[in-house]
Amino acid sequence: MLANYHTHTERCKHATGKVIDYVEAAVSAGVEILGMSDHTPFPNNSLWPEVRMAYEELDDYIKQIDEAQTKYPQIKLLKAFECEFIEDYSSFYNEVLRGQYGADYLILAGHMIHGTSPWNRLGMVKSDKEELKLYANYLVKAMETGLFKFVAHPDVFGHFYLPWDEEAIAASKYIIEAASHYNMPLEINGYGLRKPEIMTPQGSRKQYPLKGFWELAAGYDCKVLANSDAHKPTDIIAKVEEGYQIADQYGLKKVEFVW
Repeated sequence: MLANYHTHTERCKHATGKVIDYVEAAVSAGVEILGMSDHTPFPNNSLWPEVRMAYEELDDYIKQIDEAQTKYPQIKLLKAFECEFIEDYSSFYNEVLRGQYGADYLILAGHMIHGTSPWNRLGMVKSDKEELKLYANYLVKAMETGLFKFVAHPDVFGHFYLPWDEEAIAASKYIIEAASHYNMPLEINGYGLRKPEIMTPQGSRKQYPLKGFWELAAGYDCKVLANSDAHKPTDIIAKVEEGYQIADQYGLKKVEFVW
């Protein structure tokens, strides 16, 4: 089954295209299930408004998904949001996004890390061991809540933590073990596969997905899925097949349905 559960729109201010543009691209590509999952806004636009829709856009975002579903009944459309985990907003995620707006699922992602600022954008300091630990702890704490259906790009730390060393292995194992324990699928991210390689102490590699991370995952009973993480309609299914090839390479357990 051809599916993509990770899709953005122009509302997030770093993607292009409207909901209908992605849906039409998906229909043309033979996609059977498409999850629209733009970055969640926050009440009063209180957090990181430069990389997400305004709170006032929520109604129209949902309306456009419903309208697209009516126009293209041959594809299954899902309403979703990609979320940073902030404990104070747990009730908002559950009661407003899932309850009031009927979100089919929420995606857990780590772009911001709670530190001394109190929030830093992930990767502000290259190869920072403390930031790597904060990231791993953040994901595991979020998984414990049961709010989220899968973890987006769990190995995204590869874009700032360059060496594959004991710290990277320990953080990866902590994330993977938690995902296995909480039955939380981990995403092999197509956006990372489309990004240029970077130079590390071990040589040139993708920022993410990280080969070492998925090699470790093969040793655990964890589930995976591959998504495009589309930021433009032409990427609606980009690198999903390659993501599943990575899963097959390491014998990982693939899932097709997440809602």
